[in-house]
Amino acid sequence: MFSIYFFNIWSLCAVELKEFKLALGRKVAMLRKRNGMTQPELGALLGKDFQNISRIENGKVNISAHSMYEIANALQVSVNELLDFSKLDELSVK
Repeated sequence: MFSIYFFNIWSLCAVELKEFKLALGRKVAMLRKRNGMTQPELGALLGKDFQNISRIENGKVNISAHSMYEIANALQVSVNELLDFSKLDELSVK
């Protein structure tokens, strides 16, 4: 019984992490486009290649707190705004 419960907790965490990475990626893409930047331009500001930016925007990589801070600064928002997914579906990406 304990092992089943333990497994379920870890499965839940894995799903939540995947959803978090996808939401963060969508927010980065939305903010980047709102600022009129391309992936290569954002990558240049961060010292990363555009493929890395693409992986972030597609929720394919884990990023550190430091990277979130750098991304927020490059996109001219606070980390709080970067991590605020409450209105993500309502925001339009031009």
